Amino acid sequence: SDASQFLPRFARSAWVTRFLPTLYAYLGSLDKPWELSEPGSDEVQTIQMLIDIVYPQSGYKVQLNDKIYNMRAYFGRQAIKVVATHFNSPEFAGNHVAIAKYASWATRHNGPGIWKVPTPVDCTYPEDSIYYIKPREIFQSPFVISVLTSFIKWCKGSCFDFGYPKGALGMAAGGVERAFLMYKTGRQEDIGNYTREKMGGMIDDYIASAGGLSKRRWMRILESCGAQFQQDQDIRVDAPSMERKRRILHEPSSPIVSADEPGSD
Repeated sequence: SDASQFLPRFARSAWVTRFLPTLYAYLGSLDKPWELSEPGSDEVQTIQMLIDIVYPQSGYKVQLNDKIYNMRAYFGRQAIKVVATHFNSPEFAGNHVAIAKYASWATRHNGPGIWKVPTPVDCTYPEDSIYYIKPREIFQSPFVISVLTSFIKWCKGSCFDFGYPKGALGMAAGGVERAFLMYKTGRQEDIGNYTREKMGGMIDDYIASAGGLSKRRWMRILESCGAQFQQDQDIRVDAPSMERKRRILHEPSSPIVSADEPGSD
């Protein structure tokens, strides 16, 4: 049904084209996207702020029971859909050993869950080894980009620039990791809901890493989503799990920066 029919009359015409994009852009920019709709939060004040931005002449006062749309469920559902589609491809269909191997690789801190160019699956040298192959293009894996792209589209038409969507990026990355963890045995298994209690630490870690991204890195991520912005002794060992690394994920700068890419990561 059309949710706008339950809105005050002044809000109906721009609900989809202006208010929801502004709401999503705001939620996606938060460092703590879990907290807004929890008891004791400033949900009323937040929605009032957004109403005043989008409808500055309305004089409308938000009430305690006004509803806010929950974007968090989207990231969990969409990530499962994206990963399931990947494992339904001919390369993996019915091959539970191959699925388990890829899922294990994807949940390594340097694996394809998060990185566009991951460290090869058979490269298990320590990171300080000359034989170690570093991953490249953080948060630009096709999985993260696929989950994030729809969200970025929803933000088109926002009436305010709230900054980079680090909260949304963190939730997309967390959704992808959770989806791959569901396949660690080679078959999809239920590992619990996409809730703060189960996912909060993971999401916080990813948001912390997203907060350290450079302007250039953000531009690459957002452009991959279709957004158009004007911003400016070697011993083999097991690679660390994502859990131990996700908060400090980063991609070191190249020693030489080309003239068309000012700055460094």
